[in-house]
Amino acid sequence: LQGAFRGLLAELRDETPEQLAAHVSAFARARPETMIRAGEFLDGVLTVSRTSVLLGASALVAALDELLRAADWDAFTTMLPRLRLAFERLHDRQRDSIGDRVAERYGLKQGH
Repeated sequence: LQGAFRGLLAELRDETPEQLAAHVSAFARARPETMIRAGEFLDGVLTVSRTSVLLGASALVAALDELLRAADWDAFTTMLPRLRLAFERLHDRQRDSIGDRVAERYGLKQGH
């Protein structure tokens, strides 16, 4: 529910996309038993937050990159089903937008 509430705050412009990404990023520095809840958090965010995710896609991708780099194998495999579900909820254009930000981050595509 925390992710859904944060996503709603972002949609209502009460929280910026960068602040939302900072919450995701905080999971990377959390203890493993907290870190593994990042998938649930992101699932909640992406369930209710569409526009702010697209506006803050670069910040979200950076936060996810940090999270995935910090996770050990057990944490990663625990988070993965919810992370996957979170991205499956997005429309094709939203997934493409996030994919474009990932490609830009790794130098596979030039930014806008």
